[in-house]
Amino acid sequence: MKPQGIIHLVEVLIILTSVYGLHCSSFRHAVIKRRDYKRNGFRIRPANIPTSAIMSSATKTWMRKKACVCCYGGHRRDFLITIAALLSTKLVAGEVESSMALEPAEASFSYDQYASSYDTLDGGPIASFLELDKAREQLLSNTRGHVLEIGAGTGLNINFYPTQSNETSSSISSIVFLDISGGMLEKAKERASNLKQTGKLPMNLSFVQADATSMSQMVNLFGTNSFDTIVDTFSLCVLGNEGALNSLKTMRELLKKDGGRIMLLENSRAENPLLGWYQDRTAAVAASWGGKGCIYNQNVYSLIQQAGLSVEHETSYMGGLFRAFICTMR
Repeated sequence: MKPQGIIHLVEVLIILTSVYGLHCSSFRHAVIKRRDYKRNGFRIRPANIPTSAIMSSATKTWMRKKACVCCYGGHRRDFLITIAALLSTKLVAGEVESSMALEPAEASFSYDQYASSYDTLDGGPIASFLELDKAREQLLSNTRGHVLEIGAGTGLNINFYPTQSNETSSSISSIVFLDISGGMLEKAKERASNLKQTGKLPMNLSFVQADATSMSQMVNLFGTNSFDTIVDTFSLCVLGNEGALNSLKTMRELLKKDGGRIMLLENSRAENPLLGWYQDRTAAVAASWGGKGCIYNQNVYSLIQQAGLSVEHETSYMGGLFRAFICTMR
């Protein structure tokens, strides 16, 4: 094998290992989520698995134990064995159905449970290794004017917005942080309060709990033609394809027609064939068993086009596992 081929193979293995790590963290959230769903009476959506591939209760119990061992200090080998067990059930995800998406009530409750530990998954060391901090900073450096952030979560983006100093003023006049989970927004408020005291954020910040997939609700709250910049990072995948499309259409209605831009940073299907194959085979399992409902091989570019938007600029990270889009009105 040529040296370049070896380097490429090593890169792929590193990325795959990182993805396994994110799945490992997700499994821990899944165990908590299913336990709390049972306590609070929510229906637990089964995985999008063909009848012939349904696992026995004994297998599921073994997998949960392996997932817990891995997430609480076990060996990565145990997690890889768990993944192998999943794949051995002949799961072929392909296009993940929209039914995999969390319903609004489920999402609100579920993310309230995630709030206290959410940052360890989407903002921890593995996320940094995957260049997510770099991607957030690069994307948000373009924000200006009246900004709406959809799916703001615990406020992981807050530190990456353009700051103001004694010498320069921020190009941002206001930011609305929106999320369906009140628990997540409370964490975002704490983060914003700490940063606001340094004088680096605009004083005009607000936090709104709402459903970003409901155009009528969003238009009633904000009106049309209202925001210079709309930001969404890693929430489209959780909404499912139908919900993501509804959310993008809603963003289009809220965006200022003259010069407004929508900025997205999302999970997507990788450019590398091996990574793409891995995502396709595990998308349904990851979404149902611990990926916070996230369909992580989503075709975001296609959804953008269907929503009547144009892609002004696209940036690929980690071989296309994550992509940033700057979109304008068509």
